[in-house]
Amino acid sequence: MPKLLEIIDPLPLDEGNSDTINEDTFHCKTREGDNTGTMNDHTSTTDTFISENLSKEITNIDDFKIFKLKKMVDNTILSQRWITEGVIPPTIECKNLSKEIIIRLYEEFQLFPHRISATVEEGIYVDYINEENGRELSIEIYNDLDAAALITKDDCIIISMDINLSINYDSEIRMLINSFYGK
Repeated sequence: MPKLLEIIDPLPLDEGNSDTINEDTFHCKTREGDNTGTMNDHTSTTDTFISENLSKEITNIDDFKIFKLKKMVDNTILSQRWITEGVIPPTIECKNLSKEIIIRLYEEFQLFPHRISATVEEGIYVDYINEENGRELSIEIYNDLDAAALITKDDCIIISMDINLSINYDSEIRMLINSFYGK
């Protein structure tokens, strides 16, 4: 299970040496102790989350994680190199469907993606890694709103399937999760 990262407070700015400490550096506390980490491009997401949620009480970190997942998908872009070769970047509809799937997997199964990126197959790629058994779950959601999943271990395919988002969605998701966890 990944470490829980909790932002305590930003470190003070060092006016004379802004290359080493800046507003993107936070003092962080993990379950295993204290350290200093950089949030880089995540600072604006944190600031946005805080400003959008000042009027409501956040009782757990799940609200922030869901907000972060949505922002990760929204900010997914395709490399300019692929665009110049005629590949179409993920559409808004594709991103919205991707967010639905990713958030469902997080809310129901506590799965947080290892990677979210745009694909040359014209859609969104989501990758999950099970550190306990070495399995990897890869999901692609395409601009035509089809979706497919693949579970592998040591470069061997365990399961490959199209995800039917209307008929057997619940049973297909549960079958994927069971296979991902090795059940």
